[in-house]
Amino acid sequence: MSLRGGHCVWKRVIDMPMDPSESVDRAAMAADLERARVSLHELLDGMGAKDFERSSNGTRWTNEQLLFHMVFGCMVVRRLLVLVRMFARLPDGVSRVSAGRCGLPGRVAGDLVR
Repeated sequence: MSLRGGHCVWKRVIDMPMDPSESVDRAAMAADLERARVSLHELLDGMGAKDFERSSNGTRWTNEQLLFHMVFGCMVVRRLLVLVRMFARLPDGVSRVSAGRCGLPGRVAGDLVR
């Protein structure tokens, strides 16, 4: 999301079709991600040490703590995507057993890894 200009660069992701048979505009997604990357770097380059120590809007964290949690969350999600892709290749029964161990209904967990 862009922190400047009051618009969300992820709008196109929200508007993406949920039906896998519909095509996804990968070039548009890549352009949105690039705009977000550039906006983030511009924002960070313009921040001083005092800006990182200030409280963030809407949380009890400082801007530095919020940035750390955002980066850490991205790192965790990247690792979890590997597991999701692995489970997507396994037979349905494996997903149901794993879902049962996690306390999830098999049908819901099966839908998550497809």
